Amino acid sequence: MLTTVGKSVMCSYILRNLRLTSGITACWYFCDSQDDSCNRVLRTIALQLLRSQIDLASLVFNKYVSQGCNTSTAQLRLLIPEMLEVIPCTRLVVDGLDECSHENQKQILKETQALRINSKLHFKILFSSREEVYIAAKLRGKPFISLSESKENVNKDIQAYVHHAFGKLQNKFQATHLSEVESVVVEKSKGIFYPVK
Repeated sequence: MLTTVGKSVMCSYILRNLRLTSGITACWYFCDSQDDSCNRVLRTIALQLLRSQIDLASLVFNKYVSQGCNTSTAQLRLLIPEMLEVIPCTRLVVDGLDECSHENQKQILKETQALRINSKLHFKILFSSREEVYIAAKLRGKPFISLSESKENVNKDIQAYVHHAFGKLQNKFQATHLSEVESVVVEKSKGIFYPVK
């Protein structure tokens, strides 16, 4: 979960880079009002998947359109996982979830997270939101980045990144004191984050 003013700009940057990365299909939905319904989000995802993989048109036509199915949430709940099974790697960015009504927040979180239940799918989701109690509670335990001014939050985020990066080194070098080195790297960063390319 991303918080504060720069979240939409950061989401746009992430999406641009995802779209430039070979082998990744990027989908997105930028919420902009209380009226953003779960059905609208799912329809947008399905359409973006279809546009990214035009070969899916025959699947959609044969199993859904020719059968007279509509674009109800129940039908999209079946269609989208079938589409995701065909696509090797998909990333979804949902920005501004806090701008939706409370009821729509619940539905969007429930339905999009349900897409991830199938472990065969190479599918990940980034939710971007201002700090909001319900959203934070539903995503508790999931990795998150805070863009607040608090240096403590920034250092926690840097610590998580450094720990992940050093985890790869531990396998290569069998280093035993990596936790001490991690602490020094975080301390010396002085709250500035430079991602490794």
